[in-house]
Formats: sequence, structure tokens, C-alpha cells
Amino acid sequence: MPIATGRNPDAGRSGRTSAIRSDLPDGCRRRSDAECSFPAEPGAAIGYVMPKIPGRLAVLPLLSTLLALSTQTIAVADPVRQREFILNERMIERLGTPAAPPACEPRTVVADLIRQIGPSATVYPTENYYYFNFFQDGKSYSGSLRFTPGKREKGILEFACYETYASWLQFDRDADFYADLSEKDGVRLTPREHLDFELAVDGHATVFKLNDVDQTPNPANLTSGERFAGRVFDESGLRFDLIYIPDRKVFFFVLDTRTPVAETFVTVSENVHLGRRTGFVFYEDKIQKRHILIAVNSEETYKNSWLDGPFDQLPENYYETNGFWNYVYDAYPDLKGRLTANGTFLDNGSIFAMMPYRVYLSQAGLAFIKTCQESNADRTDLLVCLTNGHDK
Repeated sequence: MPIATGRNPDAGRSGRTSAIRSDLPDGCRRRSDAECSFPAEPGAAIGYVMPKIPGRLAVLPLLSTLLALSTQTIAVADPVRQREFILNERMIERLGTPAAPPACEPRTVVADLIRQIGPSATVYPTENYYYFNFFQDGKSYSGSLRFTPGKREKGILEFACYETYASWLQFDRDADFYADLSEKDGVRLTPREHLDFELAVDGHATVFKLNDVDQTPNPANLTSGERFAGRVFDESGLRFDLIYIPDRKVFFFVLDTRTPVAETFVTVSENVHLGRRTGFVFYEDKIQKRHILIAVNSEETYKNSWLDGPFDQLPENYYETNGFWNYVYDAYPDLKGRLTANGTFLDNGSIFAMMPYRVYLSQAGLAFIKTCQESNADRTDLLVCLTNGHDK
């Protein structure tokens, strides 16, 4: 069974603690040449954190439909300028910005942000986070605005701001800033039509358009014993169908290839494809013609980056529509009565998450794939082993 966990609103980029297990040796939670292992836990979809081994991947042929989708062009705002540059010049200049006001002072951060964005913005991730980074006073900062169901209708905006994670530092998380902002803080959030919300500060306003992701099940991604639990848009830019197998009480993510896939791939072994940009690892189910997420990179998970995987982008706007909690409580009956309708734990305010895939540090950390293939002849057994880390 995949890890189902709470994410502390006061811990990390998206209100989640790092998805790496806390009982790992310290060197395993960051880049290390030491071999790492941890106690086995039945059903833990964490996989293996292995030593970093230098090497290069050969670019091999990939399934033609996936490759074709990955090279389609996604529309850009300015058809004349095809590139949006991230300039080192600007970073260096902004590093010299003095720390007055304090870097994470919420009203000024939000005001500067919406002045830069302009009249409208799209919130792509399905847990309604709008992410940002900036530089000030010699440091790098990250943060998010979250348009949380149940709060956004009341004019409340969740705000997070903190010094960007770095694997070479031990951060003092007490310095992070998290707050619910409303009109009393000089931040006005007003519902508009459907999933649109206007955010106004100091005479400037931006309409944030939440992502109305189509939740129609894709029959091609389902076998007879599987159920569609929702479609998610991850902050990596990839879309996934979340699938549930009632007989096995497990979930897994399948890449949505009906829209352009913003990724290119290399083949690391038979039926196994690695995203060059994201580091996401997919197993190609050739019989069902689908690509199943089986691993993400542990460094990105530790950093809580935009490439840490879809564990923190569940289909929040569509929980009721998809019967999402029926599947969750079927898999995790001990959670009944402990969560709000929006997935917040009643006892500590943390947020529900699930992680039905493994983590790896280097190609050596993908050795579990061969082990699963050799020990599981049945397709469902193989899928459960690859994604959830255990046999039937």
C-alpha cells in the first residue's frame, strides 16, 4: 500500500514535509556517495536510495506515440518571442536587494508578485498552488500562494515563503513564514466566476484562474479491476490519471498522453523510460499502452522542488465529483473520521498526501525494477511491486 501521510502546513513549500522518510541516515536525505538503506516497511512506496554513480544515458528509441506527444508545441503567450529567458544578470542584481522590508513580509511579497504578473494568471497544479522564487539580500527564496477550497470562498489566501532548500545546508525552518491572509492583512481575495479568484493588494489586482482539469475517465488507462480516482496536473507540467485497484488497496499514477507531454525521454532498460527534464521514471505497459509512474529523484523530493512528484497535487477541486474519499477510506479505513472533506487532518492541520511510487538517487537505484520483473509474472503483481514496493 502506498504511503499515505499528512503534510504539516508549517513544513515546506506546499504544506508538506519532505516525502523522504525521516528514519533515513542523514547522508541519505541528501546527495551522498555512501550506500544508503533503511528498515523495510511493508507497503512503503519509497524504493531505494542508492549511491550516486557517474555515467551517461544513451538515447534509445521510445514508444512512438509518447515521443510524438512529447515533441508537440504547447502554446505560448507571445507567438513572436518563442523563448522566455531566465537571466543570470537579473539574479545577480536581485541578490543585492537589501533586506528591508524582510524578504518574506507577506503583504509586500504579494504586492510585488501581482505587479509582476499583471491582470491574470493561471494556477496549473490541481492542489491550487501558485509557486514563485526570488532573490534578496544574498539569498534565494521560494514560496506559494494557495487557493484552498473552503478558505478561498471566505476571502482567505494561504501564503508560504522560506529560504530555498539546498542539500548542502541544514536550514532553520523556524525562520519560514506561513500565514492565512485576508482583508485585515491588506490582501483582498474575491471569488469571481467558477474557479476564478481576484487577488488585490495596494491598488493592484490579478485574477487567478484555477485549473479546471477535465475529470472524464480515460478508458484506455483502465483495466477491468481498476477505478479512476481523478486527474491531476502536477507542478512539473505533467498530467496524470490517479488509478485505484480495490482488490489490492493500492493507487498508482498513469501519464496522461491525450494532451501534449511536456517532456522528452531516454530508455534506460526494456519498457523503462526516464524523463530528461523531470527525472520521473515510467514503466511502459505495452499491453494496456500506458506509462506508469514508478519513481522520482530523491534529491528533488528532499528539496521539495517542482519535480518532487505528484504526491502533493491530488485532484482537490474534484474530490466529491470523483468519489475520491471513498477510494481513500477503502484503502486506509483507519483515516475515517480524521479528515475534513478537503483532506486536512482534524487533529494537527496537516494535509493528506499519497506517494505510490519510489525514489532513487541514480540509475543504480533503479535496480528494484529488475527484481520486480523477475519475481512477478502477473501484470498486476508487477505493477504493485514497481509502484508500491511489495508483492501480493
